[in-house]
Amino acid sequence: MLSVIKLAAVYGDLDDMDQALMYLEQAEMLDRSRPDIYLHRGQILLMANEVQGAISELQTSRYV
Repeated sequence: MLSVIKLAAVYGDLDDMDQALMYLEQAEMLDRSRPDIYLHRGQILLMANEVQGAISELQTSRYV
């Protein structure tokens, strides 16, 4: 699980948002109860200037 999230973070650092989001989607399918999935997705969306989506994901990370 953690390796899937880490792969997403690496792809995010490489500005490959599609790959990063794909790995986060996989991580969410494995375990929806991890707030770090939503935190990372929020960060990636913010880097992609998708502010509303980022806010939504970051708010979700608070309640998981």
